[in-house]
Amino acid sequence: MKNSRNNKRLQLLLIVLIAVAALGIGYASISGVNLIINVNSTASVDQNNFKVYFVTSNITTGTGTASIDENDNTIAYFDMFGLTKKGDYAIATYVVRNDSNSVNADLSLIVNTNNNEYFKVSEQIERDFIMPGEETLVTLKVEMIKTPISSIETVNVSARIKAYPTNESNSNPDSMNVYDLYDFRYTGSVEQFIAPVSGTYRLEAWGAQGGDAPENISGNRKMDFVEGGKGGYSVGNVFLKKGQIVYVVVGGKGKELNNSPKGAIAKGGYNGGGAALSDNTRNNQGSGGGATHFAINNNLGELKNYNNNQDDVLLVAGGGGGSYNSIPIYYYSYGGAGGGENGDDAIVYFNTKYRSTALISNGFIYSQGLTIPGGGQYAVLSDDTYLYGSFGKGTDAIINITGTDAGAGGGWYGGSKLLKTRGVGGMAGSGGSGHVNTNYVDGQTISGTNTFISPNFESETGHSGDGYARITLINI
Repeated sequence: MKNSRNNKRLQLLLIVLIAVAALGIGYASISGVNLIINVNSTASVDQNNFKVYFVTSNITTGTGTASIDENDNTIAYFDMFGLTKKGDYAIATYVVRNDSNSVNADLSLIVNTNNNEYFKVSEQIERDFIMPGEETLVTLKVEMIKTPISSIETVNVSARIKAYPTNESNSNPDSMNVYDLYDFRYTGSVEQFIAPVSGTYRLEAWGAQGGDAPENISGNRKMDFVEGGKGGYSVGNVFLKKGQIVYVVVGGKGKELNNSPKGAIAKGGYNGGGAALSDNTRNNQGSGGGATHFAINNNLGELKNYNNNQDDVLLVAGGGGGSYNSIPIYYYSYGGAGGGENGDDAIVYFNTKYRSTALISNGFIYSQGLTIPGGGQYAVLSDDTYLYGSFGKGTDAIINITGTDAGAGGGWYGGSKLLKTRGVGGMAGSGGSGHVNTNYVDGQTISGTNTFISPNFESETGHSGDGYARITLINI
């Protein structure tokens, strides 16, 4: 979906306030969750036409109530009780609807808490973009992570959903003014931008996040949720002539395998993410996130198809690697972040939190997005076995010596993988690298381990979810 967006925008804020109060020894109660939408108008959007509100609420896990204010459907409540020990949690869900006549809503969700010692708060927004008449699901999870409580504990948690109105455009812009924006979100296909005027345009690309390794429980053993590696960010300025076509491919977030049977496959995120493969129901893994790129001259589709036309590629933001956890051996592995010139390491933690270090062989570096020409090759270095990615494609998981793996991230150089270390198989994938074509573009590529601007004009450390792309006219 392409969206033409003027840089003047009205902000609509959903404020979620979670208050946890009066926690006694060995017992905890949670109450007072308020979701409040405050609306500030601008001249660019008809305020009466932008309506976003709660439709339904529900407690899916735990004991308590979730409700919507009878007099104001922009306010919801979450009253929870009955958490008594470490590992107890409650989950509330809220359906948010865009009831505007013709304005899309672009959503982002941020959670902050002042008591990380006793409580963990997780949040998820099912879809961060809803057109008029569409709905999305917001999920909040509050988990008790420490007991007993030796004194009264209070936690204040704020979760904020920002809903930006955007003007939909199903066709290429006929004209643009300086600082007008043209946005591209994940569609799973190639899109195109035709420059309406000759001028300098800023290209921005956000790579997709790698797939998560879901929470893993078997008997009295538990492995926590492991988030997939974050996507990188690339930005640069390029001169385009009127009528020149830019092909835009936005990467898709990696998928996850959750207690899946042996042989189950999770496809890699669109545009180069490596696939994940399950070997038993007690290991969870995610596939690699896809890269986001801009190209000219030839519409060849995914980045991997430009191996013989590399100069056509203007800009690439690398995708993050998929993550992994294992109950039988009790270890977990974080997918590496995408982006930057090399992509980032995957990290393996055993009980002793051992980190797999990047090792060098024949000029190529594991986990840093570099590739052996032709891909599909692996080298054995002492006890460590590596599989390298290839141009535009993160390496897929394989059934290896002692287990299976997550997928690596897509990128200019697809992410690599550590297949085995210390005699143990089953690892996360590294991130794919970013790229700037300096023949045409003045810019930079940034790793997802760093902080940069998000598509919603806020700061983010690595990009979460599907990739994103933006073109801004900055000078005529």
